[in-house]
Amino acid sequence: MRSRSTAARAPAIADLVARAAVCTAPLLALIIFRVVTTPSPSHLVILGRSLDPGCIVRRLLHLPCPACGISRSVVYTLHGDLVSAVEVNGAGPIAVLGAAILALGCLVVGARWLAGRMPLSSTRRFVTLAPSVYAALLLAALLGQWAIRVAAM
Repeated sequence: MRSRSTAARAPAIADLVARAAVCTAPLLALIIFRVVTTPSPSHLVILGRSLDPGCIVRRLLHLPCPACGISRSVVYTLHGDLVSAVEVNGAGPIAVLGAAILALGCLVVGARWLAGRMPLSSTRRFVTLAPSVYAALLLAALLGQWAIRVAAM
C-alpha cells in the first residue's frame, strides 16, 4: 500500500514529466533530423530525397522571409558545418544550441526536484517558462538575421 506522500506525489510527477517532455522534444527532433538529413546548399535532403518546397513569401514579395533557409541551416549545424549554417540562415545554430540547452536544463531541474533539492513550484515554473524564453530568443534571432539580410540587398 502506498503512503500518503507517495500517492500525493504521483500526480505531481506525471505533471512534471509532461512538462519536461515539452522541453526535451525539440532535442529528440534534432537528433532524428540529424540522422535522416544530408546537407545541401540549395535543397533540404531527407532520406536521400531532395525537397524544395519553395517559400511563398519569397515568391510573393521577392524578399526572403525570416525563416528562409532555417531547415538547411539546422542540418548544416547538426553535421558540424557552422560556416555554411550561418551563410544559409544565422538563426540555425542558435536554434540547435537553444534546444540543447533547454533540454539539458529541464533534465537537470527535473533531477533536482526528484532528489528533493528543488521545490515543485520552482520546477514547474522553469519547465513552463523555459520553452517560451527559447521561442522568444529564437524569434529574435530569426528577425535579426532577416533584417540584416534584407538591409544588405
